[in-house]
Amino acid sequence: MSEKNIELVRRSYEFYNSGDWDSLLDTFSPDVEVWPAPGFPEGGPFRGREEVRRFYEGLGEGWKPGAMVVPQELLGVGDKVLVAFEWRGVGELSGIEVTSAWSSVVTVRDGQIARADYFADRDAAITAAGLNKAAGREPGRGGPTYSSAGVDYGALDAGKRNALTEALATSHLLSSRGGSAVEESRGEPAFVFQFGGQTFAFVIEGLGTKSIIAGQVLEDLGENRFADVAYDTVAAIVNDLCCVGALPLVVNAYFATGTSDWYAHSDRQSELLSGWRAACEDAGATWGGGESPSLPELVSVPEIELAGSAVGVVPDGKQAILGSELASGDQIVFVASSGLHANGSSLARLIAGRLPDGYGARLPGGRTFGQALLDRSVIYARLVEALITSDVPVHYLSHITGHGLLKLMRPARDLTYRITSLPEVPEVLEFLVEQAEMSPSAAYCTFNMGCGYAVYCPPGAGQEVVDIAGRLKLGAHVAGVVEDGPRRVILEPNGVTYDADALDLTPRRTP
Repeated sequence: MSEKNIELVRRSYEFYNSGDWDSLLDTFSPDVEVWPAPGFPEGGPFRGREEVRRFYEGLGEGWKPGAMVVPQELLGVGDKVLVAFEWRGVGELSGIEVTSAWSSVVTVRDGQIARADYFADRDAAITAAGLNKAAGREPGRGGPTYSSAGVDYGALDAGKRNALTEALATSHLLSSRGGSAVEESRGEPAFVFQFGGQTFAFVIEGLGTKSIIAGQVLEDLGENRFADVAYDTVAAIVNDLCCVGALPLVVNAYFATGTSDWYAHSDRQSELLSGWRAACEDAGATWGGGESPSLPELVSVPEIELAGSAVGVVPDGKQAILGSELASGDQIVFVASSGLHANGSSLARLIAGRLPDGYGARLPGGRTFGQALLDRSVIYARLVEALITSDVPVHYLSHITGHGLLKLMRPARDLTYRITSLPEVPEVLEFLVEQAEMSPSAAYCTFNMGCGYAVYCPPGAGQEVVDIAGRLKLGAHVAGVVEDGPRRVILEPNGVTYDADALDLTPRRTP
């Protein structure tokens, strides 16, 4: 029932944004009540369809056309739907773009919205919905979430978009050196630019908190896995770079520590450097150098932050892959991951802290939790090279990391990505999902869930992509298709749908 309620509420937002008042009112019961947030200037409550219509119509006053409500999260519990949303609009007189965060609790009865309560404070909405405040879940489940682990993608994505907006203003400086920015790459995994008749790509990426896991596994289990987290860092860098059809040329390292004493442990340092070199060799990239600052207070004393950058080149005669050729009917091929990869470490650490045996907890297959978390990521550079030098047209490439399968709709296109076959989920990810008590909707937008890379190709070409991956000993299968329709991801096997508003990494463009 909660899925039907969520779909009803989602449609009501669509009707509001399109100005289809009659259809919006049809989603409400005749005796509907709307309670604005405390202190809201319009007062309230508003009862009955006509009062509610006047309330919603009045919300657009003082804003330029196009102001809208953008749902960020919809969670159903019983007869209620908790909605976290943003109000986005441009002031009619000021011309200033405004984005503000709100929450609501919508009560559904007999297939219609009977009541809507609005809150400026999300915790108040969670309490009103009867959810556990700390976890945002049904009482008694208590599983940790990624946000409770300190990672709020809503805030992170907003920061990225703001930075990209400022970056756009500097594009002309590249032309003063004889180059040109490929603006369509803004918001893609790597920035693309042209210089000297060639097309290059540049990226910077970090590992996140996975190096903390390596340190704790060394301390608790006596296993030195710093080679593996170094490898993971390079994988995160070059896999993003390759998404735009560029092959890595040079990778630089960034090793930041809380104290230079970190390097006093020669075995730990040796593993770190050997893993970085091995990853560069597997990616076909030169290790150019890097930086290794000691940052007391900024970085915790026992830890090391791993990050880096890379420059790549699009082969002669090829174009950067930015999604412009994506079309209805294109096939989507999933290429297997090896496990956690570089995303989800903060939540994994939170879960380890809740387990009696910590990283020594045994998975059903017999390995420890810590061992499985540190399985090396897959580097897909050789696959991308094989694809773009073959006769298979590649219309888009997506590195499935943060945001999980939401990344399938990274292209800024009004297309639907329908997945009909999901990959086998690595044991360590199944364990994480179980321990965190995550719903399929939450799991598949947090972890890669067995898909490390997605390749989009013309109809009928999917099997050839699978064959090429197989020759490189990479598991792959044709997972779905691109369709005409609204921008969204549909995961048919588990009934999950992610709408366009769940992921937007493009620059903000004000009128």
